[in-house]
Amino acid sequence: MNAADLAQDTFVRLLRARQAAPLKQPRASLSSIARGLMIDQLRPGQATRADLP
Repeated sequence: MNAADLAQDTFVRLLRARQAAPLKQPRASLSSIARGLMIDQLRPGQATRADLP
């Protein structure tokens, strides 16, 4: 996942969350979502051939 993919996935998830309920702290939500997506990418077994150098 590159930076553009991360940004797009983060905003898509934020918009979906906003539809379910109003966000009290959107910046915190963005950070939390982005951090979670990055952790998912760094977990063992999640790397794809394209992610490797």
